[in-house]
Amino acid sequence: MLLPLLDQATFKITSLTLLCCALGACSPADGPAPKPGASEAADDAGASDGHDNGGHGSGGDGGSADGDSAGDGSADGGDGDTGALPTTPEGRPPRFAEARTGMALALIPASTFTMGCTPGQNYCSPPTYPASPVTLTRDYYMGVVEVTQETFYAYMGYTDPRFPGCPSCPVERITWYEAAALANALSAAEGVEPCYACAGASDSVVCEPMEDLLDCPGYRLPTEAEWEAAARCGEDTAYAGGDVLDEVAWHAENSGEQTHPVASLAPNTCGLLDMSGNVYEWANDWYADDYLVEAGRTDPMGAEPGLFRSMRGHSWKSNPLAVSVVARAPATPDAFYGYLGVRLARTAP
Repeated sequence: MLLPLLDQATFKITSLTLLCCALGACSPADGPAPKPGASEAADDAGASDGHDNGGHGSGGDGGSADGDSAGDGSADGGDGDTGALPTTPEGRPPRFAEARTGMALALIPASTFTMGCTPGQNYCSPPTYPASPVTLTRDYYMGVVEVTQETFYAYMGYTDPRFPGCPSCPVERITWYEAAALANALSAAEGVEPCYACAGASDSVVCEPMEDLLDCPGYRLPTEAEWEAAARCGEDTAYAGGDVLDEVAWHAENSGEQTHPVASLAPNTCGLLDMSGNVYEWANDWYADDYLVEAGRTDPMGAEPGLFRSMRGHSWKSNPLAVSVVARAPATPDAFYGYLGVRLARTAP
């Protein structure tokens, strides 16, 4: 199954059902199982201007960080019985691909771009200064959409979303560790090398990235630099996909205080949807406020190890004045929020 109506200039989703089917979410199952040991307390934490990070066993989500902060072609399947991503007859990775698991992927070419607060932004928080050049030397794939509740349940066997009963909505209330474990589960399903060393299971899992993560052939979390390059897609717009927020993002003033099915709004020029809004997305990196101070980096992998991992993209509860394609926020790796999910990446062959 190929993604519909792909061409060089546009990437239009003419059937949400078709895209969700490509991601294993055609129809609701009997309902995802609850996360083992998770609290059933209502998640009613309000947005705040700080970063109040909680973890499992906290009786619900922690506080919110929301107020603060190219080539043609498509292909499906892989290489024989392995999970290797396809290439074109010319030996190049296709612009769009469907992996064996049904994961829809969009190619992001290697590039040099300016990361951080650039002139096209309406709002920039202090951690987005100074703008600095970054070079990415590898082509890579990003998931066309955020991982859905249905996909997470299919490969992990449980979910505990704040917004249940919507299999095509993004999964949320997952820790960084669970996001990494999901990446490994998808890699295992495709028979490719996992990118994380994990111990434990379900919500008690703990993971660390393998060495040479960017050379790993399996699924992984994108670095902050990869995430921002993909969101920008060569443009300097305020949001991923344009300068009109309601066209590309679910936020506090249009979301009805909930997540929405993926691919409901317009994509950016790389064909990625919901990069702004709906849910924040875990990045692989450790977080530091002054991360952008060092300029001229190549394939940066984040700050030195610390207390927080990075999350990007803003969410359904974000103040629209704070939403920005460059916004950065921290969360402890064991934190789980009803506005935080994941979008996976893979290094292109």
